[in-house]
Amino acid sequence: MINLAKEFIINKLQKIFNSYEDIKLRYEYRSDTHIVEVMPLQVFHDNEFILLENDLEIEFEESFPMEEILFISEESLTEIKTPIFELGYSTIFEFENTSIEFEFNEFETCVDVNNQYALAA
Repeated sequence: MINLAKEFIINKLQKIFNSYEDIKLRYEYRSDTHIVEVMPLQVFHDNEFILLENDLEIEFEESFPMEEILFISEESLTEIKTPIFELGYSTIFEFENTSIEFEFNEFETCVDVNNQYALAA
């Protein structure tokens, strides 16, 4: 059930990311709590974002009643320590999948951790 919850959150975060310019999102799973960091602070306090966050929380709680989701930003005492997913940073990492993708202006590298090979294009 945890993997379904993670997939749910990652899909929702990708939709939110596509709705905002200059947004940064990081996601961490820590003992039945899914932590989502939203940067910058002005997006976190944006009325439209608050509605999106509320809808996501309601849908998440209905689908995964035994798990918690927590949204944080730079003012929060809770911090992301080991993200499993990031959007809006200079590189994109998805740590739990078998591949890690690095995005640069005109160069892309994909590393397959399981098969121990690298492909550059």
